[in-house]
Amino acid sequence: MTETQTKAGQLAISHRRRWPSRIAIAGALLSVGGWVGLQVLPASEASRQSLASEADDEMILPVATLVIEPVQAYDVERAYTGEIQARRSSELGFEQGGEVTQIAVTEGMEVTEGAPLAYLNTQTLETEQQAVLAQLAVAQAQLQELEAGPRQEAIAAATATVDDIRNQLDLAELLHQRRQMLFTEGAIAQQDLDEVTYQVGSLRARLTAAQQQQQELQTGTRPEQIVAQEARIQQLQANLASLDVALGQRVLYAPFSGHIALRYVDEGAVVGSGEPVLRLVETGSWEARIGVPPQHVPRVGSAQTVAIGDRSYPAQVLSVLPEVDPASRTVTVLLDVDMNGVPSGQTARLMISDRISSDGYWVPTTALVPGVRGLWTVYTVTPDEDAQEPARFLVNRQEVEILHMETERVLVRGTLQPGDRLVAEGSQRLVPGQIVRLHP
Repeated sequence: MTETQTKAGQLAISHRRRWPSRIAIAGALLSVGGWVGLQVLPASEASRQSLASEADDEMILPVATLVIEPVQAYDVERAYTGEIQARRSSELGFEQGGEVTQIAVTEGMEVTEGAPLAYLNTQTLETEQQAVLAQLAVAQAQLQELEAGPRQEAIAAATATVDDIRNQLDLAELLHQRRQMLFTEGAIAQQDLDEVTYQVGSLRARLTAAQQQQQELQTGTRPEQIVAQEARIQQLQANLASLDVALGQRVLYAPFSGHIALRYVDEGAVVGSGEPVLRLVETGSWEARIGVPPQHVPRVGSAQTVAIGDRSYPAQVLSVLPEVDPASRTVTVLLDVDMNGVPSGQTARLMISDRISSDGYWVPTTALVPGVRGLWTVYTVTPDEDAQEPARFLVNRQEVEILHMETERVLVRGTLQPGDRLVAEGSQRLVPGQIVRLHP
């Protein structure tokens, strides 16, 4: 054998001797690995179950709940609308018609009580006033003359007339006696006697009239004449006062303080009696006229709050009208509203609380879920008796009927019981029988 073959044989023998030792080492390692695996396996399973339990807890939904309590009645705020009006507003016009010569105000202007607002033409009335003043002066002068009585010269003249007629009568009577004697003797005719007899009668009548006139002048003016003249003067004075009133009515004055709301005519227009010229609205004094059903009138107290837009104002009830409005079938309540800067015609709301007896439960609107047949559904939770941890709850469905709704809550009745724990929100994520936990 060569040296090369000898070395190759030795090397092969050496390799064959090393294989058993390697197999023994590998077996020992496998044995140690198996033992270690058996020791680690229980710990890994427990860890896995713990992690699974924690994952299950994380998947359970937390819910916010509240405990419900029953109620026997609830209050309803009913709003009744009306209108804000000024306490006083007037369509101003002249009592007598005429031509408008001046309007002293404009729309929106504030005026005080008694301020002149407009004027009419007064020329015709002024002319009539001058004529009545002249007639009154004449009548007063005549009254003074009657009160002074007849002048002495007129009385003397009347006395002289009486004496003259008496002398003529004496002469005529003497002539009548002579003619009577001559007629008896047949010296004259009957006609001559009749002429003298007529002359005597005429003079006697004239004497009587003259004596009465003399007596009237001596007695003075009759009281009836003075009374009649005084009545005439009073009549003229009344006419003059009427003209003064008519002249005063040619000026339109403000009957109360306020603002000019409308101006209907301008200068130069001819207006009739009572025709509107200006509209005056009182400011600083407002009232609300609100219709309330008759059955709710007793709930209206003396002090109220009236809402106008988004603001509320204190108000006092002035009166309740005794009649029902035939159109709205409501009774009008008048309220004095304490406010400033609010124009007339605004809509006002009066809130009246009405207590209604009804058994139910208040629940938040977020707890409602639409049901069937017009009903609604809410969810309650009860402790899960099968769970090892008491923090787990089961979801239960309760059918309810809505009795009254407010902004954030509703009054319901149904299968709920006092003390039930209600899911307050997030009900749309739940189903009956689902396991949940309470929100911390």
